[in-house]
Amino acid sequence: MKILHVFRAPVGGLFRHIVDLATLQAQAGHEVGLIADLTTGGAQADARLAKLLPFMQLGIYRLPMQRNPNGRDFLAQLRINRIIAESGAEIVHGHGSKGGLFARLPGLVSGKGPLRVYTPHGGSLNYHPGTAAHSFYMQIEKLLERGTDLLLFESKFVAERYFEYVCKSKKPYQVFFNGLLPVELTPIQHDEDAADFMFIGELRSVKGINILIESVAKLTSQLQQKITLNIYGTGPDEDMLKTLVEKHKLSKTIHFLGQASARSAFQSGKVMLMGSTFESMPYVVLEAAGCAQPIISTNVGGIPEIFGSESGSLVQPGSVKEMSEAMLDAIIHPHVLAAQAQRLRTRIANDFSAQRMASTIESAYLHAMHCKSYTVVAA
Repeated sequence: MKILHVFRAPVGGLFRHIVDLATLQAQAGHEVGLIADLTTGGAQADARLAKLLPFMQLGIYRLPMQRNPNGRDFLAQLRINRIIAESGAEIVHGHGSKGGLFARLPGLVSGKGPLRVYTPHGGSLNYHPGTAAHSFYMQIEKLLERGTDLLLFESKFVAERYFEYVCKSKKPYQVFFNGLLPVELTPIQHDEDAADFMFIGELRSVKGINILIESVAKLTSQLQQKITLNIYGTGPDEDMLKTLVEKHKLSKTIHFLGQASARSAFQSGKVMLMGSTFESMPYVVLEAAGCAQPIISTNVGGIPEIFGSESGSLVQPGSVKEMSEAMLDAIIHPHVLAAQAQRLRTRIANDFSAQRMASTIESAYLHAMHCKSYTVVAA
């Protein structure tokens, strides 16, 4: 098959998913190409795309794409339409809100042409119900659903959210799980001077990092001992979070260490903390679970689907009480969390492989191309 993936920002979990999927599709003998934003991702994205280019027979195209609706979207759409036509793509797979727009908008005009596929990755579904932004974007999603031939959801959580807020679509759909490569299942070895806890991700409010800091402050006072936390990442709330650390006089035990690879961050902390108030299907939790890194996480989004029978250990988002209690248990009884980490690693190896992800998506493509009544709800 000839497959073009359309997305905006070559960063984060969305980009990771597309790189893995496109690579595995190329290895399976398909002709694959990418269309992405030119203005985001920086040198890291440039290097990753350059490494991928030799395997992308349909090419890699970069053009300016705005995050929010913009008059320049019209010009971007015209160029993307031309790329699709010249490539002879049989499948145009849009990822995220903007990629989904560019992939599906032509389908509103004509039902002919390539199979038009959409995978939400949060995006417009992240807006709080009842807000003007939520209403606006859900109306756009509902309109674009008419130009969609196949819906692919990376978790049951996202599928349910789409059907609740957009529409109960009668289009073919498939739930799949993001997956890891075999090399990522190698167990982690912590540094000798590893901190008690670590966090990695974008430094913004939805990640609940303030709750993690408040929990460290509470435990420090309660135990009368140092509780160390390494924070990796950058983002718009970095200064605010550093001010909060200084307020609690924890600058000697909570360290902001900038960007790092997930594995090196895991090595530097005995337990990973996730305090998010919203997530879709976060790769960082998959990566941590895959290498048996102990995890304390909030009960949001698709995370319970990763934890499976272990999801009873997940804590309420926004609760310093529950987060600090879970952290205290990890300090007092580290073997309990370590045993859970081993069980989660086994689950990830069995149910969350990148190859299984690619095979599930390929099967969904084929069924949607040849059987319009195809509907599957199980991952």
